[in-house]
Amino acid sequence: MKRYSPLLLLLFSHFTFAEDKLTVVTEHWPPYQIVENGIAIDGFATMVVKAMLKEAGTPMTIRGFNWARAYKMALERPNVMVFGLFRSKERERKFKWVGQLLRQVNSLWYLKGHKVIDINTLQDAKAYRIAVAREDIRHQFLINQGFNAEKNIVVVRDHTQAVSMLFLKRTDLVLSDKRNIALTATTAGFDPQQLAEVPDVSVHLGELYIACSLKTPDEVVALYADALERIKQKGIYDQIKAKYLPEHRY
Repeated sequence: MKRYSPLLLLLFSHFTFAEDKLTVVTEHWPPYQIVENGIAIDGFATMVVKAMLKEAGTPMTIRGFNWARAYKMALERPNVMVFGLFRSKERERKFKWVGQLLRQVNSLWYLKGHKVIDINTLQDAKAYRIAVAREDIRHQFLINQGFNAEKNIVVVRDHTQAVSMLFLKRTDLVLSDKRNIALTATTAGFDPQQLAEVPDVSVHLGELYIACSLKTPDEVVALYADALERIKQKGIYDQIKAKYLPEHRY
């Protein structure tokens, strides 16, 4: 009988586990994740994760949901990988962290001509209504900053709905990065030129990460952490970033 080394058997068990049991989820959030018919097909983060999965020898379908559902799956179910997840102090012990995707800075945005916006600090924004996706990092961040769900936070299904509500004048502000809000507005059928950025009020929410649920085996997390590091060392990550985010400075 042919014998295999313990290392090969361990690696084989990793691949079999990942192919059979791991579920990879995200949300529609262009240009980072683009979801069509429930499947993530394109976008910077999607292509990085696809490259990582391929490097690990476990290419698989990436499923797309609204953020609250994707987040809940990764929070509660075993063997779930989620990406486009901001790493924060509150989330640190809720997930097993595979690796960093990107650093991102957000700003407050409003609709030109809708209402006079007088904001010099983030706390000044409490005088207005801000639309955020349920369980999104922006939602959690604003709550931690003392914003009130009944007075100045409008909780919606996803970020596309938040941006749409801004154009429909059902909210006053949206918290987003420049590239995402422009693409989201265009995709939703609105003119991003109608948007204005609140100057000098930027919010660093943290780094975007790939993470796994706590009930994912450590060796599986390590498998993908290593694969992510390898595609960075090989220059694959930089190639993807140059294609999708050519002007990204962070």
